[in-house]
Amino acid sequence: MLTPLTYAGLLGELSLTDTPLSSDTLPSISSDTPPSDKLFAQLGDSHFAVVGALLHRVARSLHDDYAARHRATTVAQLKHFVASLGALQARHSSLRLHTALAEHIAARTATPLFAALLDAQQLMLAADPAAHTAPILDLVARHPPLPLPLVLRLLVLHSAVANGIRPKDLLLFKKEVLHTYGYHHLLTFANLEKAGLLKPRSPNAKSAWPLLRKALRLIVDDVDDHDPQDIAYVYSGYAPLSVRLVQAVLQKHLFQKLPPAAAGWKGFEDILRHVPGKTFDEFQKADSLSSGSRLLTLDPSQPKPKITVVFFLGGITWAEIAALRFMMAKENSDRRILIATTGIIDGNSMIESLIYCPD
Repeated sequence: MLTPLTYAGLLGELSLTDTPLSSDTLPSISSDTPPSDKLFAQLGDSHFAVVGALLHRVARSLHDDYAARHRATTVAQLKHFVASLGALQARHSSLRLHTALAEHIAARTATPLFAALLDAQQLMLAADPAAHTAPILDLVARHPPLPLPLVLRLLVLHSAVANGIRPKDLLLFKKEVLHTYGYHHLLTFANLEKAGLLKPRSPNAKSAWPLLRKALRLIVDDVDDHDPQDIAYVYSGYAPLSVRLVQAVLQKHLFQKLPPAAAGWKGFEDILRHVPGKTFDEFQKADSLSSGSRLLTLDPSQPKPKITVVFFLGGITWAEIAALRFMMAKENSDRRILIATTGIIDGNSMIESLIYCPD
């Protein structure tokens, strides 16, 4: 539900801008960006604060490569330049596309509304739930109204962090949303509650968020967006819970001192009891493999790569992908992470799938 601050993550937020992109001036780009777009692969996981400098560096490199034609004095050199011209033009086209996209994102992120949304989200992560109500009501009451998915994302985030919304506050939020966006959204609220994303807080119910936030270091202060040292850079201070749980398996030393042989989530049992959903550890041994599986075993004389498969059922966000890649880039080992998921999602697409649209 949080707004991602990586380049790829912010591209997913473009569909809710106040001024739609013009197909005449800005080519379209989707989450299924072709793998041939090497510049997107370079920019996608970067915090947006550094994208401008990266694009400038690419532009200078491209300019120098084009300038090579002036240094070509032989037929062989001219032939080499002509052969590389197609690749240069492709790079130039990609640079033009991503420069236009970056300019559009920069205009969006410079607005007071974007800053207000980020402030509200970070307040919910760091403050007592009682302080969440006022900023949400302020954003709901804005004129012109915010896109509905942005408002609902705030409510869902509040519910997740506070273990539900105080009944009288939930009633107030519903009243304001229905008055602003239409009474047919009673069915939207029913969908959100059925999905478990929105719920009234039970009397005397306590939130596990403060415990998780401290034990797993989900909030990191003083993140350097230009030279990040922690996965929290993807949200400028918040480390995705899903990726922290992966680190609890693969990088236990970041949290607590455990024996090197500690496998799975050993040492984190008390913490995991406060995370929604069931957890289990199942250890597979080589002698449990079927004979058919043994046929696929690599040459025993060669070093065996360490591959960890992480499944995201329901979808994964660009920010989580960036965090997992960053985590492995900082890991001094031959381990690789393979991500298996049902799709790439963002907060908008998730909420939009639950919004009731009358025929």
